[in-house]
Amino acid sequence: MARLDEGLSGLADQAAQMLERINLLLSDDNLQAFSGLIRETRRLAVHLREQTRQLHVLIERGVLMEDEVIQAFDAVQASADRVEQMAEELRSTYGALGRDLRQKMQTGFDSLQQLLDELSVLAVDLQHGVEEFKAAPADLIFRRSSPRPGPGEQP
Repeated sequence: MARLDEGLSGLADQAAQMLERINLLLSDDNLQAFSGLIRETRRLAVHLREQTRQLHVLIERGVLMEDEVIQAFDAVQASADRVEQMAEELRSTYGALGRDLRQKMQTGFDSLQQLLDELSVLAVDLQHGVEEFKAAPADLIFRRSSPRPGPGEQP
């Protein structure tokens, strides 16, 4: 029985210590600190919830902006393709224009050369006519095609 009494006494001491610790744990200071901790945790949860909403909005806007950027890049790519196509068309058009212009200029130069040759012949003929006119100006008035022989000349 003494052993039982000793065991119950140790148990009572441990229960007393536990009650003291529970009492210390449930003291007004601890309860206020615990209450403050719960309030701060609640505020933190509310703040995190708001931040989560804002983060969600930010992500949605980022996705929308990404779509817009992709569309803009697609438009730029399409424009670049059209510009490249136009440049190729201009290159071929200018090439064809250059060949056509070269051919027409060569034809024009050939025609000009022929005209200059004919003009040279006409200038020589005109020079002969002027010399004949100087030799016998009366032939122009009397319409003679050959000059009349002068004194001492044979017809």
